[in-house]
Amino acid sequence: MEPNIKIKIVKLLDEMPEDLLKEVYIVLENYVEEKPNKLKLSRNLNKILEEDQNLLQRLSK
Repeated sequence: MEPNIKIKIVKLLDEMPEDLLKEVYIVLENYVEEKPNKLKLSRNLNKILEEDQNLLQRLSK
C-alpha cells in the first residue's frame, strides 16, 4: 500500500466516532478470518487492526 493511502486511512480513522471505529474493526477482523489465504493482505490488515486498536485505546481515555 502506498504511504499516501496509509496516511489517508489513518486520518479517516482518527476522525471517526468511536462506535463507528469499533464497527470498522469488527469488519476488518472478520475479513481477515474469512480470507486466510491472502497472507500479504492479511498482514497489512492485521497491522491496520492493531493501529485501530491503539486508536480505540487512545479515544477511550
